[in-house]
Amino acid sequence: MTEGDIGAQNTAGYNLLAPQGYVFSAPAPGTSALYLQCKPSDDDCAVFTVEQKSAFEAAGYLQNLPGRSSNILGYAYNSVDTDEDGLPDGFERVVGTNRLVPDSDGDGPSDAAEFPMVGMAFSDPCSGIAPQCESPQENLFANGFEN
Repeated sequence: MTEGDIGAQNTAGYNLLAPQGYVFSAPAPGTSALYLQCKPSDDDCAVFTVEQKSAFEAAGYLQNLPGRSSNILGYAYNSVDTDEDGLPDGFERVVGTNRLVPDSDGDGPSDAAEFPMVGMAFSDPCSGIAPQCESPQENLFANGFEN
């Protein structure tokens, strides 16, 4: 959905109430299809992943947004946090920390404490006594992240 699409829907009386995030145009490892479907009886639309699709459709979200031929926006990570460190698995895939270990570098603070989703990172969560990070961390933290 482009800024123009959002503007047109605002003009039509819709308001966008959604958290910020990233949407891929094609499937990527660990992503799910992201849908935008509407419930005309409530004058409402919702964005949800394929895992949530049946529940939203059961609640009446069955139609495409007016003017759109497809109900798929793209592909996105869901909000699962496997290691319960405060960072969703999708974010950890992007920054390269290990989504199965709460402290990817084994230095004590959790990955979320070292590299919060919002705010300034205070240290490199991938350099410590026993780093267990995944790609693309070698690119993200290259050239001395802490220097």
